[in-house]
Amino acid sequence: MWNLRIAGIELYFLLGWFWIYCFLGWVWESCYMSVMERRLINRGFVSGPFLTIYGFGAVSVYLILRPLERQWILLFFCGAVLATVLEYLTAVVLEAVFHTSWWDYTEKKWNFQGKICPESTVCWGCFTLLMFYVLQPGVSWAVRQVDVRTGKVVILVVTVIYGIDFVISAAAAFAMDRKIRKMELLQSELLEILQKNRFSGAAEEIRRRISSFRRKTGEKVRVYPGKARKTMKSYLDMLRTESGQKFESLADYGSEKKSELNLRREQVKAEIRECAERLGIRWEKRRRLLERTIQRFVDAYPHLNHVQRLTVENDGNKEGAMTVSRYEAERSAESGQGNLPEDRFVELRGRKYCLAGNVMTDEKRRASYDLLAQKTFDISFEKWYQDGYWTEKNCPYTLFDGETAAANLSVNRMTVEKGGKAHSCIQIGTVMTDEDYRDQGLMRFLMETVLENIEPSCEMVFLFANRTVLDFYPRFHFQRIGQYHYFWKPEKAKTLVKRESRKRRLNMECEQDVRLLQTCYEKKNPFSQLQVTGNFGLLMFYCGSFMKDCVWYLEEEDAVIIAETDQDVLHCYEIYCAPGRTLADLLGCMMNEKINRVVLAFTPADTEGLEVVPANDDDDALFVWSERDDLFSDGRFFFPSLFHT
Repeated sequence: MWNLRIAGIELYFLLGWFWIYCFLGWVWESCYMSVMERRLINRGFVSGPFLTIYGFGAVSVYLILRPLERQWILLFFCGAVLATVLEYLTAVVLEAVFHTSWWDYTEKKWNFQGKICPESTVCWGCFTLLMFYVLQPGVSWAVRQVDVRTGKVVILVVTVIYGIDFVISAAAAFAMDRKIRKMELLQSELLEILQKNRFSGAAEEIRRRISSFRRKTGEKVRVYPGKARKTMKSYLDMLRTESGQKFESLADYGSEKKSELNLRREQVKAEIRECAERLGIRWEKRRRLLERTIQRFVDAYPHLNHVQRLTVENDGNKEGAMTVSRYEAERSAESGQGNLPEDRFVELRGRKYCLAGNVMTDEKRRASYDLLAQKTFDISFEKWYQDGYWTEKNCPYTLFDGETAAANLSVNRMTVEKGGKAHSCIQIGTVMTDEDYRDQGLMRFLMETVLENIEPSCEMVFLFANRTVLDFYPRFHFQRIGQYHYFWKPEKAKTLVKRESRKRRLNMECEQDVRLLQTCYEKKNPFSQLQVTGNFGLLMFYCGSFMKDCVWYLEEEDAVIIAETDQDVLHCYEIYCAPGRTLADLLGCMMNEKINRVVLAFTPADTEGLEVVPANDDDDALFVWSERDDLFSDGRFFFPSLFHT
């Protein structure tokens, strides 16, 4: 049953979302009505904290309108219409079943039958946007944080409790409906009696008989005056006596009926009051029972009080220290040794995975991780590790299915220096999922896990993406930022005079040359206004592999230039030397007759004489997390190419 899929989503997640939205709806309406009425109000049909119309509405709207998630205007209107239709149908069903209105918009302008109105429709549209862009990510995260086995137990318990609550409330509502119908019947009977108006009929008969008497006695007065007076007197006496008897009879009848009706009315009132009291007693008992049940449930499953989550904190002395609250373990940010956190097991889409806490120093896991990297990017991290440059600043979050690396997302802590000021940043990289495990929510889980645990000291979170995933990262509040290429125009490049300088290609297999590179790296790039410092290990990932033939040392200038020539274009990636040199002089040492264009793969501090062109590259798009700062917002920058992860 739990693996049943509706619109591609498992039933387990749908039910989890449903109950959370039911609760959120109850909180919203109870708070809103309490404020409006200035007293505490428990809104809803059942006594428990759930409004199922919000659960059904939210889940159904999400399933139906999920294809429109990127089109917020269309999403607003479709959500407003769909939720309004659902509200109207719900009102019709409730009135048909319980013969009463649960809400009334008759005082609202342009309402329809008091069930829907434009004001509520606009609110539903706003709620739809709020649900898709704010609530749904949080609700989805909350469901995933609970162990699947525990989550299933919670869903079953809540469903059973709600079912009992609903049955009791429905029975009480039907009983109340019967009493109200009985009261309405008595009122109809009383109205019918009054409509018969026996007093009015008697008075009308008396008026008719008096008129007839006057007509007859008038004729007799004209013929027999004396006899007429006697006849009139006797007739009036008889009429007075008869009318008095009729009035007394009618008064007795009315008084008797009035007493009978009053008695029956009081009986019905007493029955309704008794029913309401019994209903209140049942609700109170049910509340106490619910509280005891929840307490027993918590006592029986104490692990529900703890959420298994990674908490990334900043250690003042060791950059990038990671703590795992559940295991109270700690990584060292400066070496591959120390206490690594234990594994964490999660269940996604019915399959169990291990979120590994030790990839770098575990040979089997590292081999599986490296195999996934080769399949995905055609790169290997093994030599990088064996050479000792893979440090804890590069922290993989890897999901393993047994011994197979299914998906990975790495956190790379780095210091980005901008205009001479250092900023603590995190670059997310090595995002990869094995083909056999795609479209199963693994990367969403990893991304949410990482972002939820970004340490407060981190000033910026960013990543680079290719064209296949440009629509993926905005779901996590990443915004695409434009980059800019800097290069000399062809005619300007000719002015770079080729300078004779002793230069040699550094051998990245030679320890002495590597130390020379590191010495120059520590001097920084004096020509760049945006550079990564204190991360020589990441630089060696490039220089120790596919850029190893591009590292040059200029002996006279005591500078290292990392550059390569592609036909008539010179690509300059980095220049490390002490301040005091000029960029033109150093680039002149790399020029030859064929080069007529020089491209800089960093952001030059001095842009005079350079041409700036937007780097519209969908295969290397820069995204910045909107929850933190954006260091690229106040200028035209290009992040150093040799520090992409």
